[in-house]
Amino acid sequence: AGLTDMKLGFWLAITSIARIPAITISTIGGNAIGTEKYTFAAIVFAVILAIAIIGVFIYRKISNQNE
Repeated sequence: AGLTDMKLGFWLAITSIARIPAITISTIGGNAIGTEKYTFAAIVFAVILAIAIIGVFIYRKISNQNE
């Protein structure tokens, strides 16, 4: 028995799709660093950091509404 009622196949599909943006951004940022395009790499990682911070605030807002 798992922690949720979610079926394994559905969980695998969601997690696989959810990983695509992170893998893509890591690839783009890594390529930029590898080709010495440090400004572009910094911009890519800064944008992702900003999106992550916004996501944390949204998560907290939703979590607080459910309490």
